[in-house]
Amino acid sequence: MSSNNIALDARGGELAGRLGLAEADIAAEAGRIIEAAQANDLDLSGDIVIGLDVNGPVVAVDNNDLMPMEGARECVEYLLGLENVRTALMTGWDLSSMTFFRDERMGLGGLGIVSEYGMVYKKGDEVVFIYPYDEAEALGFLKTAIDIHADHDLKFAIQGNFSSGIGPLIVEADHNGNLFEHPLVKGRVPTIEKLCEEAEKGGSEVKLAAGKVYFRNEVDNLRGIFEALARRHPLISVRWHRAEDDMCFFEIDPQDKPGFTFSDLQVIGDIITQKTGRRCMVYEDFGIDCFAKEVDEGDYYKQAGLDAYGRDVLAGEPFVKIIVGDKANDAPRVFEGTLFCPQKGSEAEEYAAENKIPSTPVTDVRDFALAMGAIRASLAK
Repeated sequence: MSSNNIALDARGGELAGRLGLAEADIAAEAGRIIEAAQANDLDLSGDIVIGLDVNGPVVAVDNNDLMPMEGARECVEYLLGLENVRTALMTGWDLSSMTFFRDERMGLGGLGIVSEYGMVYKKGDEVVFIYPYDEAEALGFLKTAIDIHADHDLKFAIQGNFSSGIGPLIVEADHNGNLFEHPLVKGRVPTIEKLCEEAEKGGSEVKLAAGKVYFRNEVDNLRGIFEALARRHPLISVRWHRAEDDMCFFEIDPQDKPGFTFSDLQVIGDIITQKTGRRCMVYEDFGIDCFAKEVDEGDYYKQAGLDAYGRDVLAGEPFVKIIVGDKANDAPRVFEGTLFCPQKGSEAEEYAAENKIPSTPVTDVRDFALAMGAIRASLAK
């Protein structure tokens, strides 16, 4: 379809003008998206589910405070208003952080969330587990992680994951990984007394003495500690120590371990793999994602999570999946029924070209959203 036959609706035109985006450029982009879809037998006039990566398409990649780019919120809201189009954040981030981002930063409760590498999604306030939650698995991993870190006098924070298939830790990262700047941490660090109180309320036997919380590190005694650190106060770092045998304690330490480097983090990841059998991925923000074998052996990844979300929120099949992202791991694994819109100039665009993935690039969520509005209007004629 020629871009001459594509035009923005009134709301799209108003947004384009306010954001300094040329309507002709948006129409041309819409035409390229239509051509890429048609080349792969994708019907953009029917039901569509859209998965938006957060860092890059919606938030500048270096913005630790998770503030949307100017106009990004309004453009996502515009997407949400398109008929028979459902939109979700699609990210490896933990569900707690993404719920905060959706509700507090975006203020868009109708926006879906597919997170934790596709193992869980959220529609409204309902959490749907694709990878079944197993409390014994979550607490068993926590016990081993505490043992390892207590023996090395290291601190870690627990990311606010809901799925138990990933053991998500951030090690010695208050300064190394700028964790203090994360919106779930900044201005929200609880007292050690508060952590002790909530651990006890959650069912753990604990004792507070001289600013330290003592506890027996056994699975049957960790429910309250997990509740306090993973659910009530995710991403709050505490330093772990061993007192004697299975008796351990933790304390709040605002300073990272002197000299702790990324290579040290990789060593910890290797130890976790040896002790748990989990595959560990370490990141430059000093995070470690520890994947259970069942995750690697199963059908758990972002695109699969988006597909499950689409099946839930749309009336039926078929529907087209459109993914917008800036990283290679945002790209679809299965091409059928899916169009990839990598960010221009990103590793995702290069990866899509090298691997011949059906795709067409976009700048970010703003031009993409307006192009989708123009597409839906033109194909409805």
